[in-house]
Amino acid sequence: MGQVRYARLQASDFILTDKLGAVALRERAQILGPMGQLRLSLGGRIFKIAGAAQPVGKFGSPPSVNRNFVEFDAADGRVCLKRAGHFERRVRAISELMLLRQLRQRLDAKKAPTEKLVGAS
Repeated sequence: MGQVRYARLQASDFILTDKLGAVALRERAQILGPMGQLRLSLGGRIFKIAGAAQPVGKFGSPPSVNRNFVEFDAADGRVCLKRAGHFERRVRAISELMLLRQLRQRLDAKKAPTEKLVGAS
């Protein structure tokens, strides 16, 4: 995992299923989970994933879904993934708003000198 420096991502890389291996699921959840783009398709339901955690149940036990975690059997092992909750979505929305505000301020700063010149003539 530490040797990978760059990877071109496809849309399919953001969709997780129980057919993937446990190691691959954990790696994707650790790397791509905080970006807020991962989705887990499990039993006809879709969950937003924010990261990985240590599984509690044993391999072969039924999937466990609660407010914070989704634990299930992958192709070769047990996996526990953190669900993206309201807090993660809220933080992401606030950071996007702050970025938009900064961009608007930069654009306004660039337009200000030309507007003053036009108003003076």
